[in-house]
Amino acid sequence: MERRSSRGTVSIAFVLAIVLLGLVGCVPRPDLSDRGEEIADVLRGMPGVDEVVHHYQNGFDAGLVLSHQVRMAAGASDDEVVGVASTLNSEVGLEFDDYNRELRLLLTGFTIDIRGVPDVGALRQRLAGMKRLSWTLHAEPFTWEVRNDDDSEGILTIGETNGPADEALTAFTDLIGSEPTRVSFSPHHGPRWDVSFPYSVQAQNRLLAALRPGVPEDVDTIEIRDDRVNRVSVDLDSATDVTTRLMIVIDTISGGTSSPWTLRWSVATPNPSHLATGATVSVGGCDYAHDSEYEREPAKHFTQDAISVRDRLRAKYDTCG
Repeated sequence: MERRSSRGTVSIAFVLAIVLLGLVGCVPRPDLSDRGEEIADVLRGMPGVDEVVHHYQNGFDAGLVLSHQVRMAAGASDDEVVGVASTLNSEVGLEFDDYNRELRLLLTGFTIDIRGVPDVGALRQRLAGMKRLSWTLHAEPFTWEVRNDDDSEGILTIGETNGPADEALTAFTDLIGSEPTRVSFSPHHGPRWDVSFPYSVQAQNRLLAALRPGVPEDVDTIEIRDDRVNRVSVDLDSATDVTTRLMIVIDTISGGTSSPWTLRWSVATPNPSHLATGATVSVGGCDYAHDSEYEREPAKHFTQDAISVRDRLRAKYDTCG
């Protein structure tokens, strides 16, 4: 009996210890909202600053957030912009060390969105390059999201540019260098490009040469990953000559990149069945979700026309055999 009592006592003590540890872990963090407002006021008083909007969040469910959106005055100097980031770093110090931080700088012609602690030196370099590029591209939106809080690649999002794809790609290469960055842009009257940089000049030249005198008009998106084409999306405006038109796209793109890559298409036709009017083909590969219902029972998901076109293209271009 004594042994059982001893074990029971140890067991109860262990459970209480776990409960206490859990309660300690749930102790609210200090409320720094007043300090967050003070920092925002400091930024509002800086030269070149038009407006500051800040957001403070401290909750178990919502997490820890400290963000500032700073609208700079037209003609604000690089020193004034960099000064905002530098001052923010100094003011924040270590008080908000566990917080998810964001600094969104709204400038004339472009935006820089910094996640994590701003790198002042890198910011100054980006400012010079983005100013030059904004004058060249005249694109809206033009936002560079910089990830200093993890190892994710940066994201450069650009609207329709006023020049061809080759000029834009050259400009992005000059701006980005070797920094891992994903760029999304739309050349004037052309498909949208989604490109992961670094993207070598050799690979660019090969693809652009294949696309001369122009990208096939049905191409909607060109996706570049790992220095080659990864995926191409095509939106066909009618069901006329679907197979032939898609073969032109495949042959054109294949002349400018290595395999494998994926073609995805759809056809804009009346579709009362709500089945997919297009499908995919793995060009030079066999990259399909073979165990999925889409592959095992295509009639449940695709129109018969889409299946017929898919089968003809796969027989010609993929390597499944």
